[in-house]
Amino acid sequence: MANIYVGRLSGPAGFEKLHAIKVIKPEFSKDKDFTNMFLDEARIAAKLSHPSIVQVHELGEEADSKRLWIAMELLFGESLWDIWFTARAKKQKLPEDIVAWIGARIADGLHHAHELQVAGVKQNVIHRDVNPSNVFVTYDGQVKIIDFGLAKAKNRVTETGLGVIKGKVAYMAPEQTKSSRDIDHRIDIFALGVTLYELTTDRRLFKRGDNVSTLAAVADCKIPDPTALVPGYSPALWDILKKALAKNRNERYATAKDMAEALDAFSRSRGRVVTSSTVAAFMEELFGAQRERYQAWLDEVRSERPVPTPEQSFRGPSTGDDNAIIVGADVKDAGPVTDRKDDRPRLPADRTSDVRGFENEKKKASSKPPPAESTTPSERAVVPKNDPVTKETGRAWLWAVVIVVIGVGSVWWATHRM
Repeated sequence: MANIYVGRLSGPAGFEKLHAIKVIKPEFSKDKDFTNMFLDEARIAAKLSHPSIVQVHELGEEADSKRLWIAMELLFGESLWDIWFTARAKKQKLPEDIVAWIGARIADGLHHAHELQVAGVKQNVIHRDVNPSNVFVTYDGQVKIIDFGLAKAKNRVTETGLGVIKGKVAYMAPEQTKSSRDIDHRIDIFALGVTLYELTTDRRLFKRGDNVSTLAAVADCKIPDPTALVPGYSPALWDILKKALAKNRNERYATAKDMAEALDAFSRSRGRVVTSSTVAAFMEELFGAQRERYQAWLDEVRSERPVPTPEQSFRGPSTGDDNAIIVGADVKDAGPVTDRKDDRPRLPADRTSDVRGFENEKKKASSKPPPAESTTPSERAVVPKNDPVTKETGRAWLWAVVIVVIGVGSVWWATHRM
């Protein structure tokens, strides 16, 4: 619903600061529902002040077009989804202690949002869209929760319609499949559990071939034991995730802070003290060359010269789930749920949906067309009978035969005449 720009704020004596400017798209600027969602995101995020939450600095409106914009903290790094995808592409497994440390920072930020009070009144903020694409890790190892566009909070202008579910379907909690109203902060804890489970097992948990099947899997909430799936998977980490992923929300962590403390304790137990510097070193290993390209581009941004769009490296796909879908019947009536053979992150050809497997697409990209002799008769190219090339070729052969016949006849006639 918006375009993102880099903005430069200049002031006296060489003062300068870069921001990310989120501008609502023209086609949505006249839509009251979209503009209210945009305003809600700015209002909610502006009240939050935490190292693990992206900061909102200003809300404004263009003078001529009246389009709304938000000035936000400019983050220099990658989404957790891209980190996961890039590690897979380089055949690297994300270290459990680093994932746990990142998860703890996410939980810290969520707890701040959940406990937010304004003038002594709790705001009941729920992010509702926690997933790897909405967690950003900077190149210097900072973790940031982004995109509060779907957040639920007290005094929000837009209300969720009856039967509408907001958020990425594959990261929803079971109670969201039954009601969009009877939810609390524990859906964020569940979504964080799904995120960490996927990162550490290297496979999707609930994602199926379509949203209806995915919702059915979420409602069923069967969590495969990762210690039986991944060699060397830590039972202690599984205990933490199992609690976060409890089908009954009363059996989950009571607060995101409790989950953060458990994740930090696990991370420390792995034998090294993980800090932002540890994460920064890991980011350098995965994205060193890309960081240099973006840094060069940002250096150009700081100059007065017009600059081109930054060179993009190959990116992972989005999570591929709709933000909102309508559920008309009980999820159990949606039909059987079948597990996919490949439930790891997807790499579709157009990078916009979440359909085909990474390995299959990799093989497809590297394969060559089969030789002509290997094709079956039905697959071979057939030239239509009325094709002009066929006609001309046939005429040429006919004239050649006529000439040969005339030539042979002339020789025979001359021989017998003599």
